[in-house]
Amino acid sequence: MDPIPYSVWRAPSGAAVVTMPGHIDDAHCAHVRAPLMRAVRSRAAIIIADLTRTGSCGYSAAETLISVQARAAEAGARLKLAAAGGKALLIGQIAGPGHQIDFYPDLEAALADPRTGGTAGARLPPAASSG
Repeated sequence: MDPIPYSVWRAPSGAAVVTMPGHIDDAHCAHVRAPLMRAVRSRAAIIIADLTRTGSCGYSAAETLISVQARAAEAGARLKLAAAGGKALLIGQIAGPGHQIDFYPDLEAALADPRTGGTAGARLPPAASSG
């Protein structure tokens, strides 16, 4: 069974994982931002945006991820991106050297990073909340 795009779930490590859709363009940015901000508000120490099944990620999507990374940092959390190849390169180029975004080639690598922390079993706020 494929993960549901925009689903937010907790890994056993306590990291909040947000499954991104297959395509992210200007029209999808608000839909991408909402679950990521929900994860930030959940007070997870680590938030992972899983872009491993995302075939294309436009400039505006990269800007959205950079914006969420800044909000996560303000909240004391780290945003990790499970994204390889071209997506990681695009996001990194847009972010520039002033942003510290952690890239991993796949979700397993992001989850395996020993810096992943948090409390297992924590619940996220209801999806009805706004971001």
